[in-house]
Amino acid sequence: MNRFMLVSAALLVGTSSFSARAQTSMEERTTPSAEQTLIPSRFTNGGYGAPVQRFSSVAGKNVLFSGVEGGWIMNHQFILGLAGYGMATQNVRNSGTSLRDSKGRAPVVEMGYGGLLLGYTPQSMSLGHLAFQVVIGGGGFTYDVEDIAGVRQEDAPCDAFFVAEPSLQGEVNITRFLRIGVGGGYRFISGASLDGLRDRDLRGASASLTFKLGHF
Repeated sequence: MNRFMLVSAALLVGTSSFSARAQTSMEERTTPSAEQTLIPSRFTNGGYGAPVQRFSSVAGKNVLFSGVEGGWIMNHQFILGLAGYGMATQNVRNSGTSLRDSKGRAPVVEMGYGGLLLGYTPQSMSLGHLAFQVVIGGGGFTYDVEDIAGVRQEDAPCDAFFVAEPSLQGEVNITRFLRIGVGGGYRFISGASLDGLRDRDLRGASASLTFKLGHF
């Protein structure tokens, strides 16, 4: 009896092993191998919006630009969006122009710019990381002639220009939905020509403070 039970057990184990191997072999033949592609099929999407403060200079005077930026975030790294900034400082007077107000002062310079935003954040999920971005677009500037005799506001001299502003930021992940960035860049200007103002008067280095809110 004991010999019969041993033989039966051996046959049962052998049959089970053969069945498992046959099933594995069949799965290997019917299951397709993982395909390697240049662009991974798993693709993540996110987005953000951010108020931005940029400290720079215009016509040799220190100024503050306030603005907003935002965009679509692809795979936690690549950003495609828009940005726009306006000069918040209202006391920049350019003595190089011939225009004067009723008190004999040069008029106040007004300026804004913006355009397409391209960004790259290689280590976005790290607590602290770097973020590269560039804004490419255009802008305009004028003089506030509201108090200048004989010149209406709609007749104020103005001009447009091309702008490209690359920058580098250091960012910290405060929460899953909030990041704070501090950085610096340079504003390149081309095509600006107005009474008393040229490209060199509008271009310059900038320091920025950014509060990003979104899904990263």
